[in-house]
Amino acid sequence: MVPSYESTLLELQTQLWKARAQAKQKWLEQRLARPAKDPRAAARRSLWIKRTLETVRRGQAEIRYRAALADTYAEHLSVLEMILMGAAEQRTEGGNGQVKS
Repeated sequence: MVPSYESTLLELQTQLWKARAQAKQKWLEQRLARPAKDPRAAARRSLWIKRTLETVRRGQAEIRYRAALADTYAEHLSVLEMILMGAAEQRTEGGNGQVKS
């Protein structure tokens, strides 16, 4: 079980990340809503969009990779937990709480 201060911290961090994401999204939408001033600015903008899109896709791939590793590790920890719980139950005699030596 996660202590309450850790869950509160996680909740605060989650809210902060969401607020930052919304601010970035709003900034991007506002920037893209402005028309380019001239053909040169339009070309720079197009290049910027292309590079930024590549960066976003790399970020998504990195997140998928890290999530797969985290899922694998979480599965491993669950197996260890089950093994340890089984061992703890085997050590208890007849439910009276005493431990076998």
